[in-house]
Amino acid sequence: MMAYKAKLKVSAPRNVLVGIIIGAILLGAVATYILSNSIAKPIQSLVLIMEDIAQLDLVFDESYEAIKYLNRKDEVGQVTRSDDW
Repeated sequence: MMAYKAKLKVSAPRNVLVGIIIGAILLGAVATYILSNSIAKPIQSLVLIMEDIAQLDLVFDESYEAIKYLNRKDEVGQVTRSDDW
């Protein structure tokens, strides 16, 4: 009985630590997903516009997804506005 209680005392902090580590990993994965989408998705839509410009297709297409990034206050918004369409 004494050995069981001693083992229980050791395993409780270990379980808490494992839970904290798993929570941190999950939180990191969610943060990575959100950040990558907020950066990669706008850049991918800008690449489509740049490819059209590279092919000398200078016609403005209102279906461009990048239009919704014009009002962003970060670097993605600056790049979108610098296309000067």
